Amino acid sequence: MLWSHLRPSLTHLLSLRLLGTASSRMVVVKQPALLSVGLTFDDPSAFRVKSLGELLRALGVFQLCSFPLLVNNCGKLMTGTRTLLGRRGFSLLLRPTVYAQFVAGENEREISQSMGKMSLLGLRPMLAVPIEEDLGESTGEKRYDDNMEAMLECVRMSHSNAWSKDPMMQLKITALLSPELCVKLTTLITRQPYDLSLLVRAMDGEAITLPGLEETETAHFLCGLQRLNKIAEASVNKVRVLVDAEYTYMNPALTLVTMALMKKFNKDGAWIWNTYQCYLKEAMSLLLEALNLSQAEGFCLGVKLVRGAYMDKERKLSEKEGRVDPIHPSWEETNK
Repeated sequence: MLWSHLRPSLTHLLSLRLLGTASSRMVVVKQPALLSVGLTFDDPSAFRVKSLGELLRALGVFQLCSFPLLVNNCGKLMTGTRTLLGRRGFSLLLRPTVYAQFVAGENEREISQSMGKMSLLGLRPMLAVPIEEDLGESTGEKRYDDNMEAMLECVRMSHSNAWSKDPMMQLKITALLSPELCVKLTTLITRQPYDLSLLVRAMDGEAITLPGLEETETAHFLCGLQRLNKIAEASVNKVRVLVDAEYTYMNPALTLVTMALMKKFNKDGAWIWNTYQCYLKEAMSLLLEALNLSQAEGFCLGVKLVRGAYMDKERKLSEKEGRVDPIHPSWEETNK
């Protein structure tokens, strides 16, 4: 989101970032021995590759992010600041501060430097393309194709650089497929589940009919499946692709597509992974369903467990619709 405000015309490398707080700037450090697996942030050596300026910046950004007024109105504030300062002034303000705190770099050299700093601490970096859409934000086939190219570049970079012996990357399906279609698919598959083999055939380019979808929706779905297929073909036996979970009102469709990818590409190993949000009360049942499906269909199940990232919106939506809160009542319950 931040990058789209800074340089909306650039794609590919410029939309890549690291999960975490990697910086795009590099300090000269000696190559120390890797820290133990038990690295914790209670240990000051966890910060040894950071300069004093980087630590002060991180503390400042953290303090700013603790004010709900700023966080809840960040879009308006950035728009107003950009109008007041102009594109160049806005960039000069944001680039060395918030942008540098969260983005690994805007080209392969800068990203490699950030990866190297993380590796010094024994951390395994993972590239991500931070693009997703929600209802009403669909941008059209051209944008989805551009997103696919950025993800293919992410696969190439993850594989061609010696950042990790077992490289991973992360993507969101709504960067390649409209959220409106994902919501409709979620409704349809609760009535009549789709056969995974049908989706695999669609990935291979076969013209198929999908029950409940209009002609234009089917055409878009087929395009989206083939985009995902290209990314999976490029990554299998090279880079593990971790597919993000998103909102509960579209997650079943995202899981359906991800499971179809697993059926096709996870024959001999877990190259495609699905994400399970443990703050959801149904997380355990969803995970067991996935395990049973993988055993029945004969593919390796790749799983990423997270706590979850959409708690406020999920709770507000369930309250508005008169549904039971889908989120565990506490952090401890989520951990359990």
